[in-house]
This record gives sequence, C-alpha cells and structure tokens, in this order.
Amino acid sequence: MKPGNATTIGKSDRPARHIDLETSPEIPTVNAMPDFNPATIIVAELLRKLEAVPFVPFTIVMSNGVRYDVPRADHITITRRLRRIELETDEPRIVDINALHVASLETLKPAA
Repeated sequence: MKPGNATTIGKSDRPARHIDLETSPEIPTVNAMPDFNPATIIVAELLRKLEAVPFVPFTIVMSNGVRYDVPRADHITITRRLRRIELETDEPRIVDINALHVASLETLKPAA
C-alpha cells in the first residue's frame, strides 16, 4: 500500500482498520459521465471556439433572435462551473448571457 492512498475507517469503540481507496471493493467507484446539460454543451462549444488557433470570429444567436458578434476572443468571458457567459460589446457595455438561451453559434463572414 502506497502512503497517502489509505484512510482509517472505524468507530472509537472498535479497532480502526485501513482500506486502500484505490482497490478496495468496499469503496464504490463512480464512473465519470459527461454532463449532457444543454448549458454545459453550449459552454463547451464556446470554449472550443475560443481556444481555436487561429481564432475565427463568430456570432452568438439568442433564442429571441438577438445576435451578439464576438470579433476577438478577448470580448467574451466564460465561467465553466457557473456556466456564465459575459460578452463585452463594441458599445461600452457588458452583456450577461444565459447559456440556455443560446440558439446557435454562427461563423462571422469576413469583412469584404
């Protein structure tokens, strides 16, 4: 047993026993399942677009038809855990976007 991989389980009225957390059948293992929440999928797609090299500008189309252009990667901030999307527009304002209201992501056409 490697140090750091065991823990002591037991009550004070009986002797403690050591269990190897990596191999013990007494400890149930949980397989990591992907999160198929629609908000998680949208956030993952946005992160994929932001991390692309080279960055390709895109538009976020909302469920109510409003469109937000993302011309550069530094115009958008995404919090993975909270699934929060903040977009800085060309006007001096910041828009909070609920990922559940994102209808689609479209690639921006290059300026002619």
